[in-house]
Amino acid sequence: MKKYIYLIISIFGSLSLQAQTVFDANKLSSTDIIGTARYMGMAGAFGALGGDATAISDNPAGLGIYRRSEISSTLSLQQLNSSASWYGQKKDNTKYNASFNNFTYILSNNYGDKIDGLLGSNWSFTYNKVKDFDRDVYINGNSAGSSLTDYMLFFTKGNSEQNPYYLSSHNNDDYNPYDNTSVSWLSILGWNTYLTDTVGGNYVSLLKDGEREQPSYRLKERGQINKYTLAWSGNVNNRFFMGVSMDLYSINHTSTSYFEEAFALNDGDMSLKSVYSTSGSGLGLTLGAIVKATDALRFGLSIHSPTFYSLTDRSYSDLYTNVDKTYYAETPSSGYDYEYQLQSPFQLNVSGAYVFGKKGLISAEYVYNNNTGLRLMNTDGNTSAYSLENDDAKKMLKDVNTLKLGGELRLNNIVSLRAGYAYKTASNKDNAVKYLNFNTIRTDTEYFLNNQSTNYFTFGVGFRWINWYLDFAMAEKYEKEEFHPYPSNFTDNESLKPSSATVNSLTNNMVITLGLRF
Repeated sequence: MKKYIYLIISIFGSLSLQAQTVFDANKLSSTDIIGTARYMGMAGAFGALGGDATAISDNPAGLGIYRRSEISSTLSLQQLNSSASWYGQKKDNTKYNASFNNFTYILSNNYGDKIDGLLGSNWSFTYNKVKDFDRDVYINGNSAGSSLTDYMLFFTKGNSEQNPYYLSSHNNDDYNPYDNTSVSWLSILGWNTYLTDTVGGNYVSLLKDGEREQPSYRLKERGQINKYTLAWSGNVNNRFFMGVSMDLYSINHTSTSYFEEAFALNDGDMSLKSVYSTSGSGLGLTLGAIVKATDALRFGLSIHSPTFYSLTDRSYSDLYTNVDKTYYAETPSSGYDYEYQLQSPFQLNVSGAYVFGKKGLISAEYVYNNNTGLRLMNTDGNTSAYSLENDDAKKMLKDVNTLKLGGELRLNNIVSLRAGYAYKTASNKDNAVKYLNFNTIRTDTEYFLNNQSTNYFTFGVGFRWINWYLDFAMAEKYEKEEFHPYPSNFTDNESLKPSSATVNSLTNNMVITLGLRF
């Protein structure tokens, strides 16, 4: 079984302290449909159209459509509704968040005296928020037969240093167990709060066989992925548009989780707090083209290179237990900084659109994301230290396919109505599992499995004047996930395996964009 392979490598091999997993890499590599109100009102189906600030980020050739310079900005109000069901308990939560989606400056340079060849050369600087991590999730469960202490015990038994001395300082000021790269922080916390102990030389859990507990979980995620794009596009004969962009990404993500259990027989409880954050930047390149086959029919193509990120992770945890006595243990308060590199997947966009003169348009776009191609590396670009994680990316992730459909109807020279739909396939396989090495510093054992499709329904309205425009949009995102408090494959005892929870999320984005042409 794979868990025993991990044990052998952990004992005899040279492993990193594993400050990241495939699930983290997948989260940081994926983006969302976020941008200007016109873009979101048509579900992002702009690859063959261009002429939109966010569309430049998808296909830089769309910058060549502009005939005038422009400046625009977008604000949004987000409502996130989550509903979780676990062990027969249901818990709902609603969170509001206001944010800044987009800012764009476009410099248009048309060669008015030319009648063929390169008729224009445009530049732009664009800021887009491409992913918003903000959410709060609350999950409560009824009586359960499995416990996190069982998973702690599994880790403690699996550590290469099995002498209990290595899990505690034992009043030895010269030894700090958190500095021992052979033991996990989860084992240290469990040992120092007496959730695990030894009896007759064997490691045991505080809980008695068959004891039941009532679990609960809270998650607070904050942060976002920002994209800064410097793009150029050329217009050839008003038929062919080519573009290139340099894309700089910044990541800021913090996850704070609380896993709690109330013990039935021991009349006590435990609370594990885990804080995990990632920050850093990445660089990528996008090439694009748009062809106007006729005045009405257009086709678009863009290729997004892998983004190469330099990232830093930080972990911090504390564990509180109250059984007969109160115990408290924490990892180093300064946290632990861990630096590494991430290569995100490449992306291919293929699109088409039909324009009905000045009456309206319809557009479709297909996006292929080579999700299984993401790679973790050390700071020197070497993947060997992450061979297990990179193998897991191929085995547990799926390449993601997204279909976007959008339409716009012009009621008159001022008012336009818009609507769109997008379908995004799952990024995880059904059997995906979060694996933690036996010397990991991570204590956030939980993971969310995205093994079902995501659906977007969007609507919008736009107003155009001579130099100004104002757009509004409402975008609804439906997503379903499986929550696992910790991996179930650590044991063959079915009674010790945790049940997963179902988490349904509905995100409403209300967006407004104001633009000025000059």
